[in-house]
Amino acid sequence: KDMTTLFKDGKPVEQKKDSNADGMVDVLTRFQHGNVISQDKDTNFDGKMDYYSRFDAMERIEEIKEDTGYSGKTDRIRRFEKGNITKVECDEDKDGFFETVSQYKKGKIHLQTKDENRDKKPEMSIWFNAKEEKQSVDIDANLDGKLDLWQFYEHDRIVRIEKDENNDGNVDLKIFFKNGVKEKILKDTDNDGYFEMTQLFNRPKWSMVTEMDVNKDQHSELIFYYQNTVLRKKEIDENWDHKLDYIEYYSETGQIIKSEECDECKDNLNLAWHYDEAENPIRAEKDSNGDGLMDVWFFYEKGKIKSVEEDTNGDGKPDVWENYDESEALIQRKKDINFDGIADT
Repeated sequence: KDMTTLFKDGKPVEQKKDSNADGMVDVLTRFQHGNVISQDKDTNFDGKMDYYSRFDAMERIEEIKEDTGYSGKTDRIRRFEKGNITKVECDEDKDGFFETVSQYKKGKIHLQTKDENRDKKPEMSIWFNAKEEKQSVDIDANLDGKLDLWQFYEHDRIVRIEKDENNDGNVDLKIFFKNGVKEKILKDTDNDGYFEMTQLFNRPKWSMVTEMDVNKDQHSELIFYYQNTVLRKKEIDENWDHKLDYIEYYSETGQIIKSEECDECKDNLNLAWHYDEAENPIRAEKDSNGDGLMDVWFFYEKGKIKSVEEDTNGDGKPDVWENYDESEALIQRKKDINFDGIADT
């Protein structure tokens, strides 16, 4: 026999079933007034019950307790109301504490909490929308009882993270994502409520661009460009007039190789410096009349001026030459008067 049913007053009170014909009961069903009130199962046929279900007076499922790890201890409890699931409690690490609790509305999950440190204060709350897509996550990352990390999702894909890094109760870091990839970071570095630092990860050529709005006027005064974590370019608005005053360029090893600055100019950076591997100046170029073309060239040796060439007629070729000694004193000056490329005086 693979099933035995006991009756009382013509109604079943208990039913035992041997599903795999191994001589052991693996399904035990109990009745009350002829209705099923509980059913226990041995789902892995090891001779021990690991699935316990309870039913209401209308034979609708009320509770299911399971030993999913077959350890002899219940590690998952599912609760129902009128046959609809309302809560699931899980002991995922099988230590006897149910750290993960999922709550349902109309049969769909809408909130899941996790209490990994077992202090009965969930440090993580995961919220879901009507489509059971993850919508947001609230986290107490440092386990001090206060939320300090928030994650936001659209269609189960992360779109934003907010953090309170100094635990003062205010968000001071925001991370934005596009198609699941980090795109931008905003940071309040001095904790005054204003996000003066912006880091961009979507600029062509650059792995990261960092902008600093030092005076909080919605314009960046410092901009740093990186390639593979190495600073390759820096832009500076020194007087906060929304115009660049300096640009510095760096090698793959982080050494300055070129700089541009404004030397008695109005709108453009008219002086460019070039540096050797020791970051000493070796050459400089200047646009003295603001026409966008370099017309003065400075040459250096060991950091000292060696010679100067100047284009006075704007033809792109020098017509004045100056040489200097080791003390940087002028020792010779030549000039091409008729602009034929040959010094006349």
